[in-house]
Amino acid sequence: MGLLKKLILFILTPPGTIFILAILAITALLSGRISRKAKRVIAWTCLVLAYLSSTAFISKPLLYRMEHSNTDICNKADAVAVLSAGIEQGFYSDNNSKQNESSFKRLIKGIETSRKKNAPLVILGGITSKNEPAEADVLYITAMDLGLKKDKTIVENKSKNSLQNILELKKIAAEKGFKDIIVVTSASHALRINKILKKQGLDYCILTTDYMADKGFRFKDFVPSTKNMEFNSFMVYETLALIKYSVMRTI
Repeated sequence: MGLLKKLILFILTPPGTIFILAILAITALLSGRISRKAKRVIAWTCLVLAYLSSTAFISKPLLYRMEHSNTDICNKADAVAVLSAGIEQGFYSDNNSKQNESSFKRLIKGIETSRKKNAPLVILGGITSKNEPAEADVLYITAMDLGLKKDKTIVENKSKNSLQNILELKKIAAEKGFKDIIVVTSASHALRINKILKKQGLDYCILTTDYMADKGFRFKDFVPSTKNMEFNSFMVYETLALIKYSVMRTI
């Protein structure tokens, strides 16, 4: 199932999309069974789609709206919960722990908020790849490196996706008696988390970080680049996740 998911994401997000389009265009041009007119249509269609996949003038405003969908103002907090966002080799650590940039930004925001509110930090995230440690365990090591006290930290390392994160957090809240919880996540992820919380009947406050899209258009948004591909990838990924969770009736 994991391999199938990766394959689908590769096809639907750049640069995989562009690679597939290039293969289709070349195949069409070399085919002897397709008319010259059809070849031109296919080639131009692939070219336009490749351009749209590598520019951000469509995806960036949509991502901006998604990132600013959260209007919560978090005041009270019995606990601060950080949702992990993945791990990578050698990021931001001297002791072989791994966390990607989004996880690191969420963790920093969580630690800052935990100290400000004098509330325990809950780190959530299990094993999502074979031969890799649980994401929460990795973030915990980094949190200790950054001076967070052990008695101020709760680690949940079983949940493997956003829904499971919230379900496990709900259990922890019941066990510890937490009522007012601040959930820290990336801005692009907040819309999905908000829908999951509402479905679970939870009134936790969402605190966002790791913003990607700014307001308005710039010339660079119309120029193909890896950064623009990243905007498109985030938009497609979050849209697919929202559709999946909606079909599963978990949001």
